[in-house]
Amino acid sequence: MSFIGGGVLAAPFVLYQVWRFIAPGLYAKEKRFAIPFVVLTTLGTVGGAAFSHYVLFPSTMAFFGQFGASAIKFMPRLEDTFELYKKLMLGMVLVFQIPTIVFFLAKMRPRHGRTAVAPSEVRRARQLRRGRGADLLGGSVEPDRLRDPDDRPLPAQHRHRMGSWT
Repeated sequence: MSFIGGGVLAAPFVLYQVWRFIAPGLYAKEKRFAIPFVVLTTLGTVGGAAFSHYVLFPSTMAFFGQFGASAIKFMPRLEDTFELYKKLMLGMVLVFQIPTIVFFLAKMRPRHGRTAVAPSEVRRARQLRRGRGADLLGGSVEPDRLRDPDDRPLPAQHRHRMGSWT
């Protein structure tokens, strides 16, 4: 329990040190996301912990307490109960971070048709979709049994090199 308390108390200092390390490498446009990120993750952490402590854990223990006969009394071991409490707490804190992740992914979406993929990969994918895949892949799109192995076209870059040699 003291480990968790120490982590909670040290978190602001640790996060400040992480920010001091990362901030010089960020553009001003990227730095403006820092405050909303810290606020949303803090709210998600506190909300997930509160939900786990006040709603989920008591209802879980009440549910488990319903099992058994009248002659058997529900007496869970402290170690098992604390382990369940920690796992529920961590799980709810992670679940309550999902809105933050979705928010920042929506904010960082590509605009005006731009993608995060390299332009050469986009160009290659478009050429494959247009049916020029046989030239790009050296004829490996068609099955070997339908073509003579010596009649395969060379990839475009090799054809260019061969043309410059002659």
